Amino acid sequence: GAATVLAVVLVSHLIASRLSRNLALLGGAVQRLAGGEFSAIALPRWDDETRDLTQAINKTADRLREYQQELRQTEQLRTISMLGAGLAHELRNAATGCRMAVDLHAESCPTASQDESIEVARRQLQLMESRLQQLLQLGNRPGPSGEMQADLRGIVSESIELILPAARHAGVRVDWRRPTDAHPVLGDPMLLSEVIMNLLLNALDAAAKRQAGGGPPGDVRVELARLGADEVLTVSDSGSGPEGAIGANLFQPFVTSKPEGVGLGLAVAKQIVTSLGGDIDWRRVKDRTEFRIRIPTADKGEASVKHPGR
Repeated sequence: GAATVLAVVLVSHLIASRLSRNLALLGGAVQRLAGGEFSAIALPRWDDETRDLTQAINKTADRLREYQQELRQTEQLRTISMLGAGLAHELRNAATGCRMAVDLHAESCPTASQDESIEVARRQLQLMESRLQQLLQLGNRPGPSGEMQADLRGIVSESIELILPAARHAGVRVDWRRPTDAHPVLGDPMLLSEVIMNLLLNALDAAAKRQAGGGPPGDVRVELARLGADEVLTVSDSGSGPEGAIGANLFQPFVTSKPEGVGLGLAVAKQIVTSLGGDIDWRRVKDRTEFRIRIPTADKGEASVKHPGR
């Protein structure tokens, strides 16, 4: 009798003490959550209600941590947009004035039509104007452009022509394995051009940096192939590739290994490609860095190609 009562009292005391300790730990964790500290807490040994409550608190902490990161990125994007509002107007006017000066020179110079660099400079300035126009649209990209089609092969060819002067200057070879057949893809040609230019310039920069540091001769390879109902563009380079921490978050905004970089190019590229129902990824293959984008092809006959092939 008395022994049983004593045993029950002792067991009840032990259970109450354990629950009290666990609840005290949970109370502290909730206070830390309220204070903005979203670290996980260790699970109790016993599989009971306090363990379930601990798991729920940890899940809440994970969600709050994700929301905090998204909010931080949103605030950063808003800041960039506000700065861009002032800069875009000034830079666009400067680019327009420069392009007009190049146009006037081309008209007055008898040999200008034979100078490839004049035409490249003109097209680069036109591209700069259009990019500045798009700057304020960051974070407000259009959804799938079902009625628009683009000649991806033609866009790649034109983009490569624009980077060739920089490639020659850096001593980097560009190998464009141009396919014989062209298949229209879904999407806005201007936005797709933005994606491709970003991949090409990144590849050129990476190959040139490794070559300058004593690495192998720099080269960039570009391939376009049909894969099922998709067109797959592969851009690879002889560069060293992104480092571990950077590579794991390469398509997140403001992630970059370049001291002068902002870290928006690949984030915007991913947003554009995924809005078209495609995807973009990267990997290291045989000491090369390879970026690949997949874009659905358009059904034949639904719409005309908006971008002329080359």
